[in-house]
Amino acid sequence: MIFERRVYRMKLRRAADFWAAQERWNTPDIFAPILDGNLFYASRPAGGGTVIVHLYRFADLGEWYDTYANYYRRQSPDYFATVRQWMTRQDSAFFRDPANGVAGLLAQADVDGIALPAAVRNGARNRIVETMIDLVPGSLPGFLDALASGYIADDGQQLGTLVTLVGRQHRVVRYHASASPSDAAGAVQRMRAQWYEQQQRLGIARVACVALTPSPLASRRKIFA
Repeated sequence: MIFERRVYRMKLRRAADFWAAQERWNTPDIFAPILDGNLFYASRPAGGGTVIVHLYRFADLGEWYDTYANYYRRQSPDYFATVRQWMTRQDSAFFRDPANGVAGLLAQADVDGIALPAAVRNGARNRIVETMIDLVPGSLPGFLDALASGYIADDGQQLGTLVTLVGRQHRVVRYHASASPSDAAGAVQRMRAQWYEQQQRLGIARVACVALTPSPLASRRKIFA
């Protein structure tokens, strides 16, 4: 199982146009195979525009490639010409399940009927806290052991932890649900402080922690439905 984190940086006041374009162009008959792998879309303001984060789950890179190749064949070129003019940047990175239990609900949700616990599901409808942790080379095994052992406390609304497959190496991304904007802001501050306290012990080089707002489209936040 692999995870794609896709990021679009939108120009000022273009996020609403992007959401509208999803409903107009990415209809179920064309977009359903990609949505089958989608966990959520979420956004945050940034630099006068909006950053939109997509998180997808696929069996492997082959499935990812085939799914998108089929979509690009079927979707109208007019859609891409329309939405890309609203963007200043597009990025993709691939992550994997660390295979020691810390991938959590991101790996389990919607598989064989497993659903998110109600508290996590309801919280994640409001805000998702994304924490990106870059480690110094050689620190990843010890960092994951610390997570799996419970050395790093969680708030009970963890969605999961993923590690780099393709992209910057020694990178970990974690997701938590928060019940409200104020709770998310508090969680961001607590998590930043927590990770900075552990910098030396866990080999942390850099931490970025932000609050994301789930997509207004229910179809783009599937695991929270």
